[in-house]
Parts: sequence; structure tokens; C-alpha cells
Amino acid sequence: MKMPIIRELASKHAKVDLEAAAEALESKGENVLGVEGDGIAEQLTHLLMAAKIRGKMDKGMSLPEALREQSQSVRKILTGLKNNS
Repeated sequence: MKMPIIRELASKHAKVDLEAAAEALESKGENVLGVEGDGIAEQLTHLLMAAKIRGKMDKGMSLPEALREQSQSVRKILTGLKNNS
């Protein structure tokens, strides 16, 4: 997961477009937005994270705030998984 790519996607595209691009990538293998990444899994992660961040921005958060909040959420999940191992 590369935050600069996610940041760029969230700032340039509407949430609905990011979600549609994620669906196209997942179901048809089509990278309609030309998302960078090491394979489909990483590209899909970039699109899904950008869509979540864009959704927060659409509700009034700034891009840095939305990135920070989403990153903290991911960290909590990963820490929980690590503690359960």
C-alpha cells in the first residue's frame, strides 16, 4: 500500500468513480483509472482506501485529516490481528 498513490486518487476522483474502478478491477481485471501498484491486489487496495478517504472528504474532512483517520483505523485492525496471533 502506497500512501502517495492513495492520496492522489482520493484528491482527483469522486467516491463513486473510485468504487466503480475497484469493481471493474475486481470483476474484469480492468484498470480503468490506470492505478499504479504491484499487482491487482495492491491496485485494488489503493482504490478501496482512496474511496473510503474520499467519502470522509465528502463529509467535510480535509484530505490530511481523512488520510490520518483512515491510517489510524488500519493500524488498529493490524495491531488487533497481530495480538491475536
